[in-house]
Amino acid sequence: MLDAAQLELLVNTVGVFYGGSQEQMAEADKTLDQLRSHPQPWCLLQQLVDARASPPAVLWSISLVEQHLKRRWRRATWDMWRASVVSG
Repeated sequence: MLDAAQLELLVNTVGVFYGGSQEQMAEADKTLDQLRSHPQPWCLLQQLVDARASPPAVLWSISLVEQHLKRRWRRATWDMWRASVVSG
């Protein structure tokens, strides 16, 4: 969970990521990289929604959840395929 200051920094960073200059966007992207591997991105999304964060910040966190689910699905699909090959 992020504290209030971290949450505000995240919202501001996402704002810069979507609306800053090229240099600012690149710097914001580096900062956001730290959260892209968040182990529970749905908790981050919930925290942003509860705080009534800006729409860009909420949408950015939705994309994190989507990416997380896609990775998990690929891993689960691969594991199931591998298990069927080994047992077949």
